[in-house]
Amino acid sequence: MKAIFKKSNSLYKLNILSAFVFLCGFLCVFILSCLFSFGINSKKVSAKKKVTEELSISKLSDGMNVKIGDNTISAYVSCKNYEYIKYGRYMNLTVNIINQRAEDFSGYLRVELPGGKNTMYQKEVSVKAQNENEVNFVYPAEFNENYFYFSLVDSRDVTIDKKAIGLNLTTYSDVCYIGVISDNEDSVSYMKRGDTELFFIDEFDISSDYKELDIFDVIVINSYSDIYNMDEDRINSILMWVDHGGTLVVSADKGNSETITAFNGLLYNLSSISEPVKRETSFGLQNNHLPGIKEELEYNKKKEKVEQVKRFLKNNLSADYYKKWSMDIANLDSDSTLLSKSGEIYNELVKMFSKSMLDEKLSLNVDSEDVEEKSLQLKSEEKVITPFTIQNATALINENGEKLVQYIDNELGRVILFETGLSLNKSNRKVLGTQITDIITNNMSSEGKSKLRNESRNMDNSTASYYYMEGLKKNDNDNLPNLFLYALILIIYLLINGPVIFYVLRKRKRFAMIWASVPMIAVVFSVLIYLLGAKTRIEAPYSNYLSQLRILDTGQSQLSTYFSLTSPNNKAYTMDFEGNRDITPLTPDSDRAQETGEVKSTKVAYDYGIEYNKDATKILMKNVYSFEERCFCDRTTVKTSNGIKTDIVKDKDDFLGKIENSTKYNLVNCFLYDNGYVVKVGDVKKGDSIEFSTKDEPGLKLTPEDYDYDLVNLGAVLLNHEISDKNYKYSITEQRMRSLISAYVNSPMNSQGVFIYGFIDGYENDFIKKFGVKNSGITAVCQDINLSYRYDNFETIPDISKFAVNYDENQTDSVNVFGDDYEEISVTYKLPDGFSAKSLIYDSDQNGEFNIFNSAYTSIFSGNVKVVDLKTKKKKTLFEGGFEKSIDDIYKYIDDNNMFTLVYKIDKRVDVDDYRLPTLMMAIYENEDKEGEQ
Repeated sequence: MKAIFKKSNSLYKLNILSAFVFLCGFLCVFILSCLFSFGINSKKVSAKKKVTEELSISKLSDGMNVKIGDNTISAYVSCKNYEYIKYGRYMNLTVNIINQRAEDFSGYLRVELPGGKNTMYQKEVSVKAQNENEVNFVYPAEFNENYFYFSLVDSRDVTIDKKAIGLNLTTYSDVCYIGVISDNEDSVSYMKRGDTELFFIDEFDISSDYKELDIFDVIVINSYSDIYNMDEDRINSILMWVDHGGTLVVSADKGNSETITAFNGLLYNLSSISEPVKRETSFGLQNNHLPGIKEELEYNKKKEKVEQVKRFLKNNLSADYYKKWSMDIANLDSDSTLLSKSGEIYNELVKMFSKSMLDEKLSLNVDSEDVEEKSLQLKSEEKVITPFTIQNATALINENGEKLVQYIDNELGRVILFETGLSLNKSNRKVLGTQITDIITNNMSSEGKSKLRNESRNMDNSTASYYYMEGLKKNDNDNLPNLFLYALILIIYLLINGPVIFYVLRKRKRFAMIWASVPMIAVVFSVLIYLLGAKTRIEAPYSNYLSQLRILDTGQSQLSTYFSLTSPNNKAYTMDFEGNRDITPLTPDSDRAQETGEVKSTKVAYDYGIEYNKDATKILMKNVYSFEERCFCDRTTVKTSNGIKTDIVKDKDDFLGKIENSTKYNLVNCFLYDNGYVVKVGDVKKGDSIEFSTKDEPGLKLTPEDYDYDLVNLGAVLLNHEISDKNYKYSITEQRMRSLISAYVNSPMNSQGVFIYGFIDGYENDFIKKFGVKNSGITAVCQDINLSYRYDNFETIPDISKFAVNYDENQTDSVNVFGDDYEEISVTYKLPDGFSAKSLIYDSDQNGEFNIFNSAYTSIFSGNVKVVDLKTKKKKTLFEGGFEKSIDDIYKYIDDNNMFTLVYKIDKRVDVDDYRLPTLMMAIYENEDKEGEQ
């Protein structure tokens, strides 16, 4: 009995010990699984080696360079147009490497950006022994400081030399950058004005990397003599630049048609070309345009003067003062009180300049002689005209029966073609030069205008970027351990290793085996727990992605893939991609460029970088914490033979029509978006079509009130969930869908106001397929569409402003109101030939004006609309702001030339930032229909 008691006591102690060991192991496995699941791993800072350096800034200047290296190998760094680099655009450094060593050199040129991001860009280079090599180094200009680190690094990743290089960076600029290829620079210099900057280039300024041209919004080729010896790589570079949104202007200078034929079959197809003839031309300029020309000259002279003052302040204020007042200086054109003689800036500068000199430098007054009205007369110039026909081109200027100026879109870009050269005599440059420059800048590609408005190449805007980054945080790898299963296994273990094993061994009278069986069972259950927790452990880098496939009318599509890279450890790794890809970091608005003072003495090694080479692009992840994602964006164009075909009519507020999915994808959760109105379409398989009508099924249509103007709420409603259901748990896929919808609708780079949107079911695009890591995400497809607008079953002109033919251009452009001095604005409209007016409609939903009676401000027009009676010439009130109405006898006020005049009275009691004229819709019918009705 005593022996049995001792054995039982030993067994009890052993069970307690084994249970304790197993429980400790279980808890360790469970905690580690949770940590891996949530991505909360130890963030080892040991990987970040801090190097303390005292560096002075070497400033790049025009025609100068910065030398780095040692006595055996050195590199001379220069940058063309260094004063005009825009934040977010690609910038180009020219680096001449001289190798005086006895052996060949291979290594890297490296740019590191200081600040919070610690981003690096590099390019692989090689130079033969006792030789030199000039290379172009292109990378995105996304500085956190007013300098960057430039290094020459050998193939072993050992830095030979490094310097801090200062570079002026233009931020918040909507100035259009125009690169001009011409053999007579002076004759086209008129293109430089307040809203444009001019750069004269030749074929040697164009390399095989299209991203080097990213600084330019427009490239003008006015002379064939400067491009005839361009090689194929340079031509392809221009083609790629146009494909990515650039606007190319080509002219037949001096009757030389070779400039036009140089891109035939590449950017457009030339149907015919005629012999050159001499003829007077005014480039479409008319007498009623002259007031607008005067205003344009005043505007540009004012803006040019403001830019001169900004440069003066930047060059002469101390770094601390400039940083303090940088935002006010950026808004100088709208507020000149900053420069008052009692102000802090004036008192600071007067220490260095005399008052008379300072008053001259800070003056924003424009010389009236430059815009004197009596010198603004209708001009024309004898030019050599070369008539030609481009397939599917659209005419911009028709003159003497010829399409003097026409354009054709090519993927995201546009080509504008002039039948004559752009060189002008000196006497005509003020008036005709303004006209030509307006033709170019007003007709840039949509992508180019978006880039100009939003400034940053990398980011659509901060709101859209926020939604993309939020969506990329949604992770399929966040798998929690099954607590119920783990608890069940623990109970089974305790039962087996307690009563069960005690009973079995006692029954068999083999207590001696207990010392072996208890540890063995503990090991078996530990292995079981480990295996069950395998799916919660992340052992290799992974990626999340959100892709937008935007289908274009050109048979191409723009594919923007936003993706994150995450690793479960701190080990460095590399992602390789084929080709010279347009990959840039996706950064929040807080990481935008900021002006600061001196170089920091402590430099942290780069966290991650991108290596751009001709045939390959690499992402280098070096000092990134475990489970800390880094986000990027890749943009490219892909061929799409078919898109989404639509035949949709909007009658008042109702939508009806047909959607046919001609893509090769099955689309789910599709919807139609029209400036706040949403129609739920649902799923459309490839090859199928759907007919719908919000009259028959009102539940299809959503107004902004249905989703409370919140785009995240819109995503919830489209996924058939109530906004009020706060307890609903969205799946990872649904959360990604909501992020993509919110980002796209918020993005002026993408959204055109009316489009079809849906998600591709079970599809990974070609870019994602090439990832060398596990990835998960979704791809959305979107396409801008045209709606047919009707009103009570009559065809309509949804906005009559495009038919405005006569108005004071000092007051309005038929849509916007200029200045605060005008209470009444008169605009004359001409209807298209062959159509007659049935009704003129003021739709409150389309306008959403301020209602003076309930003080509910929702838009930017207030006042009333009057029409001029043809007989009495008196004005009759048609519409009051905020009250929907249809005028069915509008034909009484239209003359024999199909013209009528409206007078808009602006109510200045309403304080708004900008005034606009209301959007008026007109119901029309063809004349033959009207006759039949009568």
